[in-house]
Amino acid sequence: MQKAFVILILFISISCVYNRQDVNYTNISTGIMGLVIDENNKPVPNAFVYLYRTPSSGLIGPADFMEKTDEKGNFLFDVPEGKYYLVVRKRISGLDSGPLRQGDRVTNYQKNPIIVTPNEIKKIKITLPSRTLILSKKMPSGE
Repeated sequence: MQKAFVILILFISISCVYNRQDVNYTNISTGIMGLVIDENNKPVPNAFVYLYRTPSSGLIGPADFMEKTDEKGNFLFDVPEGKYYLVVRKRISGLDSGPLRQGDRVTNYQKNPIIVTPNEIKKIKITLPSRTLILSKKMPSGE
């Protein structure tokens, strides 16, 4: 019974995070705001954008921050000042994590690292290619 209750609470918490409808841009003074597009300059909805504080992981595995793009390809991170490495992934499965599979799309932001200073919202635009060749487990670090 207790295990079922914990699972229910976890499910509700995750649902609330992923189903939020609007982001209050006015309350954020420091962070990263961006747009994910495809090669035809069309927005990419439901892609996952990951921020890593360091490239030591090869920019794979659990990220320090994660957001999902909205239906217009927009995302927003409310993060403190610092240096960040940004990666975008869109898996065929629709999941936010797991091993990359053939057909999944992934790209590193070419201008990594992103330096965020106090009271600044960095604005970026990143193109997610329609095809990604998966050669190895490690992604380029951006440095």
